[in-house]
Amino acid sequence: MYHIKSDRRSQASAAQIVRGLQECLKTTPLKAVTVSDLHRTTGISRATFYRLFDTPEDVLIYQLDQMTAGAVESYDSQQTMSTTQLLEQTIALGLQNHEFLKALVENGRHDLLFQYTEKSFQKLESIKQIFPEDLAPEERNYVIAHLSMGMVASQITWARNGQKETAKDVVRHLKSYAQIISSLFEEEKEEQQ
Repeated sequence: MYHIKSDRRSQASAAQIVRGLQECLKTTPLKAVTVSDLHRTTGISRATFYRLFDTPEDVLIYQLDQMTAGAVESYDSQQTMSTTQLLEQTIALGLQNHEFLKALVENGRHDLLFQYTEKSFQKLESIKQIFPEDLAPEERNYVIAHLSMGMVASQITWARNGQKETAKDVVRHLKSYAQIISSLFEEEKEEQQ
């Protein structure tokens, strides 16, 4: 867990530790990053680290929370956004933070990627514009879960493929997946008739 107070000093120390973790992840897998590594990279004392975080992984969780809050605020401040734009911006956010994304993938923490992607979509007011007005709340939850899982699978694949594609490329792959799934259900419907 992390325990960051709202005062400037705590916020500044946390931001410095996040940057330090990002630097460490360029050469060291997350599971091998130690508090001593973060101390050497940032100059932040061990006491300060433990006042703010329990483990180096908690730094990653804190950063995910910060990214989620920032993304929701940013997306909802825009008046209109197409589904494609929403997906591209969400994917781009993950790709911009590729050290964290790679660390999560390498450590098998896909659950965190899913949790934070789903959390973002649940909080987004602007996502309501892509759903039919008569969509039941439980149906909406399924759609958000499937959309979130698709986004996570796309980001995991991007990380595994060497981080070469742009956000537009990744969304194009996601759309291809959606079209294939849709066509499978259409074929099933035609067979039943």
